[in-house]
Amino acid sequence: MLETYRLLLKNITPEYLNHVFSEKTDSEIQLEFGLELIEFQKLKLRVQGGLETHSVTVNYFLMIEKLTNRVIGECGYHNLNKLHHKAELFYAMRSDEFKKQGFMSEAVPVVIGYGFNNLNLHRIEVKVAPLNTPSVRIIEKNGFIKEAFLREDYLINDKYENSEIYSMLKSEYPNNMDVD
Repeated sequence: MLETYRLLLKNITPEYLNHVFSEKTDSEIQLEFGLELIEFQKLKLRVQGGLETHSVTVNYFLMIEKLTNRVIGECGYHNLNKLHHKAELFYAMRSDEFKKQGFMSEAVPVVIGYGFNNLNLHRIEVKVAPLNTPSVRIIEKNGFIKEAFLREDYLINDKYENSEIYSMLKSEYPNNMDVD
């Protein structure tokens, strides 16, 4: 478990998920992960479908607010490629009520450090919608460099959206950090 001033970051790995789904009831899992029924069903399908291959896996953290002990978001890595020592960083708040309070700005630098120092990553990349200004700010504040613009890269509400790719290399990590 990682910790920041206001957050506990509970590490979720495929091994942990498989253990939880084999040992706990659906209700217990929903409570532990702070999931509504629809999100729980999506997670269950992902676990049942297999979370990793011989070289690609996930490793992420539940963001738990210390004050309320509520799961307020997630931050971590998907497309974690062990062979090439790279991963795609993702982050999301569970509800708008937790946005614009600096929680993600608090969690992201810790998770970046975990990726380079504990997962032995060489490269971390992030895909972000260009119009998602808060997300772009977080990434740029943490020293990521914009590399590419991808046209109609993903489908949201029956509409194709663009994305930008940002990255950071391990050699750039400590020098580019601007952590408050």
